[in-house]
Amino acid sequence: MAQVIPRNPIDPGARAPGAQERRWLVLAQDGRHVTLGRESDPSADEIARCGESLDRVGTPGWLVVSEGGYYNRRTPVRLLMVRQITAIAGEWPEAERQWHEIRQRALSPTEGRRDTARAGGRAR
Repeated sequence: MAQVIPRNPIDPGARAPGAQERRWLVLAQDGRHVTLGRESDPSADEIARCGESLDRVGTPGWLVVSEGGYYNRRTPVRLLMVRQITAIAGEWPEAERQWHEIRQRALSPTEGRRDTARAGGRAR
């Protein structure tokens, strides 16, 4: 029997807690990325502009779908490479590894405490 996920009566389109989050990303070779969309597919024009921008600076890039809790450090996120969007060749496994490292550092509670301590107890 299928599990019924309750809807939010105020916003019927809202996700239920714990539901898999999906978002479109453009991922660069060094792990940096931008989100193109969460609730809708990016347009061909948006993807082309991102690819052109990365080509201009000499950085390989890919169109990617992420699945999982993007901001939840305890939830694994899976990256699904759709296609390369730049003319410059790159190494997908390295880009994926870099992205996961950056994400773990950004979500690390010790990184946040260190920044707060340096700012004299105030977040910068």
